[in-house]
Amino acid sequence: MTVERAARLLRSRSLAATLSVLCVVVTAACGSSSDLPTNRPRIAFLMPDIEATRYDRFDVPLFLDKVRALCPACEVISRNAVSLHKTQVFQAEEALDAGAKVVVLDPVDGKAAAEIVRKAKAKKAAVISYDRLVENADIDYYISADNENIGRLQATALVQRLRRAGITSGRIVMINGSQTDNNALQYNKGARSVFDSTGFQTVPKPDFFTPGWQPARARDFMAQQISDLRLAKESEPTALGFVGVYAANDGVAAAAIDAMNAAGIRPLPPVTGQDAELPAIRRIVSGEQYMTIQKDYRTEAERAADIAVALLNGKRPQVTARTSEGGRQIPSVFVGAVTLTRENLESAVIDNDIYSFGEICTNDLIGACTDAGLS
Repeated sequence: MTVERAARLLRSRSLAATLSVLCVVVTAACGSSSDLPTNRPRIAFLMPDIEATRYDRFDVPLFLDKVRALCPACEVISRNAVSLHKTQVFQAEEALDAGAKVVVLDPVDGKAAAEIVRKAKAKKAAVISYDRLVENADIDYYISADNENIGRLQATALVQRLRRAGITSGRIVMINGSQTDNNALQYNKGARSVFDSTGFQTVPKPDFFTPGWQPARARDFMAQQISDLRLAKESEPTALGFVGVYAANDGVAAAAIDAMNAAGIRPLPPVTGQDAELPAIRRIVSGEQYMTIQKDYRTEAERAADIAVALLNGKRPQVTARTSEGGRQIPSVFVGAVTLTRENLESAVIDNDIYSFGEICTNDLIGACTDAGLS
């Protein structure tokens, strides 16, 4: 199975059952673990969900390409758990039974995933915690972004946008990610450090965390907030009862925007996001979404591949950063992140070959792309 075919499968939400056992192997055809030849070094690359399109667009192909370049004889078993912890446990067990000696794990549930790490250690396999931290577990390395800083970047961009519009106070609807994802807690902490020092008030209290990052849950939540907070039928932002929306990633941003569109809100208040998904870039061009965060997926995936191949060869790469967790100091790599708005889409996205002009500027967006200065 090619990476391209796997990516097409990942895009199909109706194929969730197939996705739960999907594998991509670098140098062999895709099949069950028992069908794989036994004399090749193997790496498991276990991704958490299909809610974020980043995995099939960036992480999986970048990781596969780098492993292929470093170790042509290596095989990568790449799977997606479609937001199910038990599925991820099964996928890990299957990969370990097939002889994987390194597990690169982006957990569905950062706490429950300690079970996967224990199983890996019992098989004498190393574990790299990828993007999301596996908590209270004997992981070997952690690779991610500075997640508190991402929350600060999101909140700062939103506050600055409001202040430029002359809005210095008011309610901000806060839609956080999954409470089982340590990253979501860190985004929240970083964003709060900004919001709590301004004249803006976040609602509701206590904070809402979107179960499993599921857009449908975020949409329902936003619809309820609109109903609870709206002051009048008029379209002026002051009549809404809120002045902006903090959405922790692009999936929940899309859900919030859907709810506001369904409620007939015009103009839309500024909405944040994260992951630089292609639909989010298009929404930024059209003016529906204010910003998103673009993490350095290439560095994240390629550094994970570097370390994974080194571990297969019995080496332990030296890194300078450490993460304190569970009484341990975990060797860590942190990648950069950039705030994307209409103003820097061309330089940060098109010029860096993240997405092409043609991908972003569909026929219905040509006018908006011209207004945004994209070429």
